Amino acid sequence: MKKIFLVILTIFVIGGCVSHAPSLPEGYRGPIAFVQDSEHRIDQGKADLFYLHAIDGREIRNSRTRSRSASLYQGDVLTTVLQENQVQTGQRVLTLVGRTAYAMPARSWAGTVYEVKGEVRLTLIENGAYIIRGKLAEEGSIVWIEDQTTGEMLGSVEVEGPSKLNFFEK
Repeated sequence: MKKIFLVILTIFVIGGCVSHAPSLPEGYRGPIAFVQDSEHRIDQGKADLFYLHAIDGREIRNSRTRSRSASLYQGDVLTTVLQENQVQTGQRVLTLVGRTAYAMPARSWAGTVYEVKGEVRLTLIENGAYIIRGKLAEEGSIVWIEDQTTGEMLGSVEVEGPSKLNFFEK
């Protein structure tokens, strides 16, 4: 049992050391759009996060990893840090994620973690303001990006039925 715990702890620690790129390529000086992440708070230690995970296949810093870091050593208090990403305008492939987040890893191992993840292709306009939203539930999960001004849904990723992660995916 002690060996299993050490293996799981090692995987968790190593997984937390992954470095992600900023949302804009180094040295980029052109037009930008703004993409805001969001959350649905469930309790003080649990929330569903809806965030931008990658741009054109390049993983970026995101709200899940920032929130996990901000919540270290706080017990069952999840401090969410919601990103607002500056993104190059034009046609982009955005990887959107909706995922249940817990303050304590042990709570996630014992609880239900839903996740929906996928790509949407859309054209971002200069100074456009967008927000990632979603819904995670037993009957189905969806994550989408919408125009923050009009509320229009511009692209979505949906899973019908349960989108629960198994123990080793959490």
